[in-house]
Amino acid sequence: MVSLGCSAGVGEGEVTGVVFAPGCGLNGEAFDLQPNFFAADPTLDFLDIRLQRGSDFEDVSDGVDISVRSASEVTANLGVAIALEDPLVLPRTPPADRPLVAMSVYLNRTCPIDRRAIPVAYEAVSGDITFTAIYAPELPSTGLEISGSFSDVRFEDPSDPNNRNATLSGHFTFIFNRGRPAQRFP
Repeated sequence: MVSLGCSAGVGEGEVTGVVFAPGCGLNGEAFDLQPNFFAADPTLDFLDIRLQRGSDFEDVSDGVDISVRSASEVTANLGVAIALEDPLVLPRTPPADRPLVAMSVYLNRTCPIDRRAIPVAYEAVSGDITFTAIYAPELPSTGLEISGSFSDVRFEDPSDPNNRNATLSGHFTFIFNRGRPAQRFP
């Protein structure tokens, strides 16, 4: 069991690689996300995981989003690499036809959204992720630790995959902690 504190967002991890976003000045140089905020948002058996620089909202932050369709199914595959398939070629109907895990990268702080710039929000099209622990809301006996790693995951902008893409590797470990609900409006 990892002891990382009991505050929401506390954890350890790393996300590095290269990003190509020509309109933003990212031309394949070494990239380091430097995540310092780690969170998971459960809904039934679905788990949305964020590895992010800063605790701000996603629309003004840089981060990686990991969407787990069935956390209880992942618990049966701990230590096994789970393929990240191209979400554009999979059927979009029943949830069972969707990938078990999907990933995306967003760089809304590094490349702020405005009317002249194309946002950097790429989806994973290849690679794999391996979980060594996961919080499964439907299986309370799984514990609260969430940890895993991914290597050479290819992310692309479907409108221009040859010029707008990223290849990232990383790892993360944190304890799920239900924090105070966010209040977007005063």
